[in-house]
Amino acid sequence: MAYQLANVYVQRRVHEDGRQWNKLNFEVLDDAGDFIPEVDVVSSIKLNYPTGNEVSLSQLELDPDLDFLYGRYDTNNSQWICDKWQMVKDYWAEILDPLTNGAYRLVVATDDAQTLVTYYTFNVIVDIPIVSDRLFQVQSDSQGNLIWTSETPKALYTLSQS
Repeated sequence: MAYQLANVYVQRRVHEDGRQWNKLNFEVLDDAGDFIPEVDVVSSIKLNYPTGNEVSLSQLELDPDLDFLYGRYDTNNSQWICDKWQMVKDYWAEILDPLTNGAYRLVVATDDAQTLVTYYTFNVIVDIPIVSDRLFQVQSDSQGNLIWTSETPKALYTLSQS
């Protein structure tokens, strides 16, 4: 079976409680673009800086299977349109070194000796205001419609004007 990489990203994460960390995330799909039913097909990974030097990573983790549903709202017909349910399996590792701008090279070795290579361009760290989950409220109306409301932090308005 041939494998391919999908949803590869490198990101800086800042949490409301002050925790900060950098993350590598990716998925491994089969040649049809579906998630692999086996528990784990990755034997090793290597992430390289744009300079070619290797990035220090924590141990690779495989998130438990998640049911995932893609959807979009059709404004013409006032309804949600959803694709089929999918099982999502994300691999991730903490990036232990500082991030720099440029194209990172990810090399993934699979248990059947395939080597998958892709690049991800990390452009810049942007300071986005932290949005507390306490600002979101979810409720349903008398017809059973789900209503999600939130308060937008004023700092987001300022950021959107720059």
